Amino acid sequence: MNKLLLAVLLFFIYSTLSAQQIFDGEPRDSTVVHFDLSDTNNSKRIDTTGCNLWQTGNSHKPYFGNNTGIAIMTDTALPYPVNANDWFTIKFGARTLNNIISFSHKYQTEKGKAGGIVEYSQDGGVSWNNIVGYCSDIFTQDFYSKNDTLENGTPAFTGISNGWIYSRFQFFDYMPARTTGAGCRPDSIFLRFRFVSDSSINTNNYGGWLIDSIKLEQDYYTAINKVNKEVLKVYPNPSYDDVINFPFIPDEKIYYMHVTNAIGTEVWKGSYTHRLHLANKPAGLYLYRISNGTQIYTGHFVLE
Repeated sequence: MNKLLLAVLLFFIYSTLSAQQIFDGEPRDSTVVHFDLSDTNNSKRIDTTGCNLWQTGNSHKPYFGNNTGIAIMTDTALPYPVNANDWFTIKFGARTLNNIISFSHKYQTEKGKAGGIVEYSQDGGVSWNNIVGYCSDIFTQDFYSKNDTLENGTPAFTGISNGWIYSRFQFFDYMPARTTGAGCRPDSIFLRFRFVSDSSINTNNYGGWLIDSIKLEQDYYTAINKVNKEVLKVYPNPSYDDVINFPFIPDEKIYYMHVTNAIGTEVWKGSYTHRLHLANKPAGLYLYRISNGTQIYTGHFVLE
């Protein structure tokens, strides 16, 4: 692979990192919010002030089932009303790098007429922005897209979820060593889950929206304060036999390694190794990230 083509591929990678894709590190210091309000730690994070629609408890709706456990939903027994605009908020506190927020949920609404919207605030709840469509540095997985909208054009979970969905989004900072549009990412994690419906008559007893738990993850590399930009001398590069050799590094037993292809799909992960075998992987450019939680090495190699 010639140098010009390699340069083009590198440019492509760094210019497309804002694509909709979650970048996972190893989970660290995760916080999970369940909706049993007798848990005082979680109840302090959940704000239902002024809620008329959201309730915690066990569901008694056919679509959600009767064995969901303690969850939060748009009423535990009744279908959602017309002209709804009701929400609850979650406060996690200060944001760290590359935080991932996930939640398990079901929804059953009249498509386009009603749905659930996830929003975040940068000013303590004075104003709110949709997770989708406002900031290119918020990545999503199993989420609604810009084209999944209510009839007024607002992106939302609308229609029927066909069972449980595990949705995630990430306030993205860098991967492997790039900082992007910091102007639209909050300093603290302040979220709002809002359910809306229009004035159409609900004749099908739609269940609404049920959320089982919400989790904040801190990636393995979120504690990094300064990226080590020294590129490790891996060899052979390019490799013609699917084997890449990595050098000795200080305290290498505590390092963890991730390898992705040119579009960011993970192809290998594990403890730091001196001899990496990537048999049956297609020819092309690959990137590695090696971290112990406070230090990081990054670089690339080519398989021919």
